[in-house]
Amino acid sequence: MRNTERTEGILGRNLLDFEDNLYGHMLEYKPFLKIREKQKFTSLKVLKKQIREDKRYAKVRFSKMRWS
Repeated sequence: MRNTERTEGILGRNLLDFEDNLYGHMLEYKPFLKIREKQKFTSLKVLKKQIREDKRYAKVRFSKMRWS
């Protein structure tokens, strides 16, 4: 549930390189990588550019992690 009056509890989550349907399934989410602080964007073009940069950054970080 998203409360538009309170922004401190909003968290963006993405599954990179995942192409299946998860609707109706229960997921457990454990945050372990914060990419950046919340920010406002001057245009949709700037937002899309930042999303591409965020995805690139996350993929590099994930590729360096050791999974047990």
